[in-house]
Amino acid sequence: MLLAVFLLSAGVVNAYAAGGNSKTNSLPSINSQRDSSQGIPADTTAATDQVAHDSLKAKPDSAQTSADTTKMPISADTLDAKVAYNARDSIVYDVANGKVYLYGKAYVQHKDITLEAAEIEFNWNTNVVTAVGREDSTGQMIGQPVFNDGQKQYDARKIRYNFKTEKGKVYEVMTKEGEGYVHGNEVKKTEEDSWYINDAKYTTCNLDHPHFYINAKKMKIIPDKIAVSGPANLVIQDVPTPLYVPFGIFPLQKGQKRAIGEQKRSHLTANATSIRGASI
Repeated sequence: MLLAVFLLSAGVVNAYAAGGNSKTNSLPSINSQRDSSQGIPADTTAATDQVAHDSLKAKPDSAQTSADTTKMPISADTLDAKVAYNARDSIVYDVANGKVYLYGKAYVQHKDITLEAAEIEFNWNTNVVTAVGREDSTGQMIGQPVFNDGQKQYDARKIRYNFKTEKGKVYEVMTKEGEGYVHGNEVKKTEEDSWYINDAKYTTCNLDHPHFYINAKKMKIIPDKIAVSGPANLVIQDVPTPLYVPFGIFPLQKGQKRAIGEQKRSHLTANATSIRGASI
């Protein structure tokens, strides 16, 4: 009887143990379900991330396309070298109009070209620089523009020059050419480095207001080579003389004569006698 109870108890224990083992074995299934439930969001998140990533990746492409479409083109007038500038008193930027103003011993440099003046304006949209002097407290002009192209210096009342086209206009200029000096009321510089002068004066006098000069309405100068003028006459102490020629040729190399009227007959006046190869 006792043996039967013992065997029955052992069976119950084994059955309980079997049941406990069944519950224990189910844990991996729960863990598996939990892992599975955790993996799906992860996969979904990964997929979502991938989609989001792809979507975000697509957006930069779209943005890049948009940027390419709206990108400001590089101006054809962009300079191929920097422009350096400074001023003693102040520098004022006008961003809206693309200008910078320099005051007091202003200085601008581009390549071999330098420009100094009391006041300088530079327009970076047009690449045009304008230089002028100013009056001091006594009414005297100071800081008159000085233009230097690396070979020659030009003193003037006002200078406008385009760094891109290398063209410019100079007002009331004086410069040394060969063994003489050239004055001009209005001068235009071309990209070929030729100068076209209105109301030109050519002289060997080095004064700002020369005592004598050859006066011509128009003159062309090729620096260090030659100056050619239209009708011209000799002026002494601001008094025109009867010495008149229909055109003038002035070699500008040092050591050569500056000849006027390089023709066989050059009329002094309508009814005057003629001269040959007059020179000064």
